[in-house]
Amino acid sequence: MTTDTEKNQTKQQQQDHDLLIRIDQKLGDLIDDVNELKTNIVGRVANLEDKKLSKDDFEKYKQESSKENEVHLQEAKENFDANKKWRWSLAGGLAVVSFIGIVNIINLFSK
Repeated sequence: MTTDTEKNQTKQQQQDHDLLIRIDQKLGDLIDDVNELKTNIVGRVANLEDKKLSKDDFEKYKQESSKENEVHLQEAKENFDANKKWRWSLAGGLAVVSFIGIVNIINLFSK
């Protein structure tokens, strides 16, 4: 016959064995999760490296943008100058019309 101590010891060994199996399963799941994360991160980094803008490409873009901005600025200046001429012409025309109107009003009241 086995004693209570031997039964308890056998039961404890079985519980320890079951615990080790659960720990082994959890550790296996954890390793799988870490490997999956590692795979995802490697893929994301590769994707980002493909999409990144290199320093040379940035400098080229910067120069092209600067040239385009200069062209647009020059066009805006030319348009402003053309509009300036039209504004002065319009102001001169209004001045002439106003002067004629004032002269006619003065002539009207002087009679």
